[in-house]
Amino acid sequence: MTPKTELVLLDDAFQHRKLIGDFYCLLTPFEAPFYKDFLLPMGRLRESRGGAKRADLVVVTKCPTNLSENQRAGSLLELKPYIQKSTPVFFFTDWLWRSLSD
Repeated sequence: MTPKTELVLLDDAFQHRKLIGDFYCLLTPFEAPFYKDFLLPMGRLRESRGGAKRADLVVVTKCPTNLSENQRAGSLLELKPYIQKSTPVFFFTDWLWRSLSD
């Protein structure tokens, strides 16, 4: 008997439009967010920043452990033009990632 697949998690598949998912999570590093980057070959983006509107969730990774409320608010302000108003945004520090993986 073949087990029923309930979840397939793909890394780096956001830009592949032929893959149809039920939920899209966009991760972006705090120090080098996608909204400050450019399309290849000038930058690291494989699609325009406007593609972020498809995200159901945004996770800002590698945040400093002492991230201030002003830094968080500034990052959210810069993200807003690229995501839907209803898209939740979470901020994670390296410390939290290490804690979750232990």
